[in-house]
Amino acid sequence: MAAQNYLSSYWNLYFPSISCDLPSLFTPVGKFAFLLLLPVVCLAAVGLFFAVMWIIDKLRPNERRMENVHFKCCQLAFFCLNFSYFPIVKQTLSILRPCHSDQNVFYMPNSPWIECTSHTYRKLTALGIFSAVFYVTGFPLIVISLMIYFFPKRSSMSPEDRKRLDVWLGPVYVSYKPKCQSYFEVFMLLRRLILAIALSMISSSSTLQTFVVWLVLMQSAITHLNLQPYEGHSAATARKTRKRSILECTLTENVIEPIVLVVLSMSFMVLRFAAMDNVNTNVFVYVVMIVNTCVLVVLVGAIFYRLICKDEGRGNRSSGSENGGYSDVSAITDFDGSNEERRHLLTVNSQLRYVPIEEAA
Repeated sequence: MAAQNYLSSYWNLYFPSISCDLPSLFTPVGKFAFLLLLPVVCLAAVGLFFAVMWIIDKLRPNERRMENVHFKCCQLAFFCLNFSYFPIVKQTLSILRPCHSDQNVFYMPNSPWIECTSHTYRKLTALGIFSAVFYVTGFPLIVISLMIYFFPKRSSMSPEDRKRLDVWLGPVYVSYKPKCQSYFEVFMLLRRLILAIALSMISSSSTLQTFVVWLVLMQSAITHLNLQPYEGHSAATARKTRKRSILECTLTENVIEPIVLVVLSMSFMVLRFAAMDNVNTNVFVYVVMIVNTCVLVVLVGAIFYRLICKDEGRGNRSSGSENGGYSDVSAITDFDGSNEERRHLLTVNSQLRYVPIEEAA
């Protein structure tokens, strides 16, 4: 249980290992303020990186460098906001949850030692309202508004305008197949929002919380299996890669993500059983830890395997391009202006679209 609490603390962006060095960060107000400042610091770091690359480009101009840097910075900024969305929403809703009463003493449900008449509660409420307005609702509304306004126009844009749109808004939809690009990232945000509501607003001792979390995770897994939303190999590419290892075709986002969702849902159910059965608590907890560790090892292995395959593919394409085999494929160059092909902004059949690196072969 101690290991579980330790890992869950890091997953929710709490860092108990530095609590002795910076005790002010581990008060209720300090924890929440740190959580809110984390995406701000990440965005500031991305902005600093963009400024440094802009200065380098002014000193050593390169036609395509800043276009690539712009895409990378937008991708990193979206990742920072997306990654921190769930823990911030969960903590915000926990703070804004209505107070409970015990003998006319009102206290916070998730922090019963904090009375609702205290100065700490007022600070937390103020931060919670700020977070609810600018982050909990603000971030999804911005993403939805941008997609509603710009994405329908994308198909009628000229290749140059479409390229500019994909550079700054592309991180929201480039990872998905064309049929899923317009809505799937919004679906992912709504899933995180519903999970945060279930975990923060419903009592942890209630079976309703277990049912809602299990239902959301399983429904998401089924949706992934049916839609296969992530961009994969085309039929032509699949024929070319038949002789490759089966792992390269299996260890993809369309396979790994449903597995992770199913494991998470079953882990949540098993931990609920552990809380109800005091005799076999340790057995349930160890089963969950072993299964999740195995999935984590497979996930990390899949990431490294795909990176190795991409490096091999780039080497093969480099040798092929010397023979004139890639005259029909254009790519944005890397920061140093080399001809290393990227996943994004490839021209295929005179139309700009995003394709996996392997499809350029």
